[in-house]
Amino acid sequence: MHNKEGNEIYILLVALAYNILNWFKRFLLPEEFRSRCIKWITMYLLNLPAIIQRKKKQYFIKFSKFYPYKELFEYIFRELAKGKPYYVV
Repeated sequence: MHNKEGNEIYILLVALAYNILNWFKRFLLPEEFRSRCIKWITMYLLNLPAIIQRKKKQYFIKFSKFYPYKELFEYIFRELAKGKPYYVV
């Protein structure tokens, strides 16, 4: 027998992940990247080789020197650092 509650939780988690990625597209990406599909975002922005280093109380992400979207990540981090309320449309 399948667990109905487990299936419901799974569907809710998938919906939450979908909404978070759409929020990411809408509020953090530059205009020319907002029309990209979620598969592109996960493949080129989330599933990538990088080294995360911690120095004192800060974290640093080191990308390969051949990674083509470094400037896009810098833009995203600048947008996050602004701290504006993203829920206002």
